[in-house]
Amino acid sequence: MLAACTSGPSAPVSSTRSAENATKASAVPTTTMQTTRPNVVQLDFAPPAVLGNSFAPPANDADYVARARRFLSATGERYGVAVAEQRELAVASIRHSLLGVHVHLQESHDGIPVLDSGLTVSLDDAGNIKRVHSGAKGSTAFVPARGHIDEQSAIEAAWRELKVHGRLLAKPSAQLLYIKERASAKSAAPLIQRVTMHTEAPRGAWQLDLDGFTGAVIEVVDTTVHSHAATSRADFAAYRGPVDSLSAAMERLERETEGRARAQTNAVRTTTNGTALVFDPDPITALGAAATGLIDTSPAARFTDAYKEVVLHDITLDGTA
Repeated sequence: MLAACTSGPSAPVSSTRSAENATKASAVPTTTMQTTRPNVVQLDFAPPAVLGNSFAPPANDADYVARARRFLSATGERYGVAVAEQRELAVASIRHSLLGVHVHLQESHDGIPVLDSGLTVSLDDAGNIKRVHSGAKGSTAFVPARGHIDEQSAIEAAWRELKVHGRLLAKPSAQLLYIKERASAKSAAPLIQRVTMHTEAPRGAWQLDLDGFTGAVIEVVDTTVHSHAATSRADFAAYRGPVDSLSAAMERLERETEGRARAQTNAVRTTTNGTALVFDPDPITALGAAATGLIDTSPAARFTDAYKEVVLHDITLDGTA
């Protein structure tokens, strides 16, 4: 746990100096931490010397990032990130909200992202550290990345695994990743190529994890909303029909994409007005006493009287929908 700064070993002092120090001590804020769930620590107030806060508010996002990094340089090991690993924390996003600024730092190794391992440091508008959420997986060894398969090879291996025999619905991609949670005391964190591929047949938004060196398929998951579950590879192996060519599917997707772009460019755009039913400001307020017991899963008929018809002006029509 972090502690408030102390001045060192105590020594005899005069009553005058004791009273003076007591006055100063009363003006020095202390740190209060409330742990609400694992890896999340709420900081009610942080002494500037301990947490790297400053009395001058940050001028831009770079200042918020610098302050978050300064905090982690002193406390990172508490959140599962060793000092040596902190230099490979990359800024993944900076999000502003009503509560302040949230800096998300993604762990990487030799420039390769570590899956689901990172931290979010939340600061108030003045730049004070208020909250840290750690998803860091702790220190581990990593398999050297030299000799890994490239993105195109991974996509081709995924295509063969799925035995695609329908249209390609989006451009496939592959990302090189380390997975710490698959490491153990006897083995280093493995390297994978994670391929995403949306196909018409077999229908799904597929995520395939491949061995980063051999291209062997480790896991296949359909990430569509109705599924989010691992898929048996036997489902693909059972297919005995013709398999489409990846290069031909990519060319067809490119032509379709260009065709849609031309249609939108050449479409005659017109505007019109329309109407819509909305809640204004919300069902509870609109219904008043009649809203008693109303919840999200209440029958639709209970919300009918809460709707308000509004006019939508200048709706753009381009003829493509």
